[in-house]
Amino acid sequence: MSDQERADLPAGGLADVLAEKLTVVFVGINPAPLSVAAGHSFATPGNRFWPALHASGCAARQELPDRSAPEDVRQRE
Repeated sequence: MSDQERADLPAGGLADVLAEKLTVVFVGINPAPLSVAAGHSFATPGNRFWPALHASGCAARQELPDRSAPEDVRQRE
């Protein structure tokens, strides 16, 4: 990501994603610029969140960091 692309990112990072009656909440701090640009947390290719989530049994399949959260772990409205 270029310096200009970083400068063009929205200030404030990512919005919190919370709802009533959640079973689990994942808390991350200081999202990477790539995550902010992608519009969701844990989007950096080297991020180990998705493999760890899958290995824990919380997700039926392992997603790639550059894709949106899989439906089975995404907030449901």
